[in-house]
Amino acid sequence: MPFSYPVELRDKAVKAYLKGKGTQEEIASIFGIGLSSLRRYLRQYEESGDLAPKPHPGRPPMLGEVELQRIKGWVEVTPDIELKELCALVEQEFGKAASEPTMCRACQALDLRRKKKSYYASEQDREDVKKNA
Repeated sequence: MPFSYPVELRDKAVKAYLKGKGTQEEIASIFGIGLSSLRRYLRQYEESGDLAPKPHPGRPPMLGEVELQRIKGWVEVTPDIELKELCALVEQEFGKAASEPTMCRACQALDLRRKKKSYYASEQDREDVKKNA
């Protein structure tokens, strides 16, 4: 994923060009940025006077902090809860239809490790079964 250059670097490059320290190509080379980036910073500076990077586009997360904390509470109370059950609880409580992959990512973000039930036959502990084994 591409990264944003720091505002300080952008500011220095724009001010160097505006002070006439060199051509756009020279300034871009000096500061180690692309020519099109410098041109974009100059245009942005002329339009708004601000050089802060624009926010990355994308959909906001479906589950907010409130929902995540409720999920954390549910998993702590019932560690063997299934993703389907968590999805149903989220839909019931918040009215949001969450998919199983979304719920899995939420659990990973919360660093939750769900514990599955071990299917252990309790009959193995009976004395009459131990004698026959």
